[in-house]
Amino acid sequence: STTGAPPPPPPPKAQSWGSQLRTLVRRYAAALSADRTFLAIMVALPFVMGAMARALSEGRLGGESTLNVLLILCVGGVLTGAANAVRELVKERTIYRRERAVGLSRSAYLMSKVVVLGLVTVVQAVVLTLVALVGVPMNVPDGKGVLLPPLAEVALAVAALSFTAMMLGLFVSALVRKEEVTMPLLVLLAIVQVVFCGALLSVRGTPVLEQLAWLVPSRWAFAAMASTVDLGATVPGERTRDPLFAHDLPTWLLDMGVLLALAVLLGFAVVRLLRRHEPVIMRK
Repeated sequence: STTGAPPPPPPPKAQSWGSQLRTLVRRYAAALSADRTFLAIMVALPFVMGAMARALSEGRLGGESTLNVLLILCVGGVLTGAANAVRELVKERTIYRRERAVGLSRSAYLMSKVVVLGLVTVVQAVVLTLVALVGVPMNVPDGKGVLLPPLAEVALAVAALSFTAMMLGLFVSALVRKEEVTMPLLVLLAIVQVVFCGALLSVRGTPVLEQLAWLVPSRWAFAAMASTVDLGATVPGERTRDPLFAHDLPTWLLDMGVLLALAVLLGFAVVRLLRRHEPVIMRK
């Protein structure tokens, strides 16, 4: 009979949210820095993409080259951010379930990813932008950005894009069942960003396409960069006649604001998806 069995030990005292987060951040940073391949790609990617953008600038941002450079910065930002994150949740799902059952906080777990990957991603985005544009005349009409020097504003837009793409990567990682499908999805994500960013075709005024583009991070990042360099004035034409490209502070703040709002929304979506992969008893 079970009456003689000793009572089970009390569950371990759950750590506070803050100390869980600190432990998770340390553990995750250590795991990433031990991953040589990841580190090599992480260092190489912004340099390679930045060098490509620099080559396309032909020494200065002129008519056609401006569109090309901003497009490559968008693609580089998206690839950097999404590639960092797209495998991170799916590959740890078994560990996550096990630790969640003994009191791991769902939000602290996600936050540890956002903090560590976010830092890495933002640094990469800034490196990417500097490699691409330092010393390249940007041909901004009055030489000034909307709020800051043009290079700083472009770096901010690429950093915000990379960060949002990283959140998109985490979203995909929380969504999928198997790690193998993350890479094809990453390619698909990159293609969608290229098509919808506004550099190749005018998304404005095309029904459905325009509304879909509102949900695409690169659309807002490209618009913020276009606002900085006053694309409508430097590259006049059908593609650049877009109210989101206006060279003024309210427009630039709107572009950047929507980009960061998308990152926050993706964060909430990831929390909901993480919950879906937990044992039913944990879904409080």
